[in-house]
Amino acid sequence: MQGCSSAPKRPMDGPKQEGL
Repeated sequence: MQGCSSAPKRPMDGPKQEGL
């Protein structure tokens, strides 16, 4: 859940967390 907020911080982690 928090990963979504960190998406802008890490573009690589963004799409991964969003897809989840």
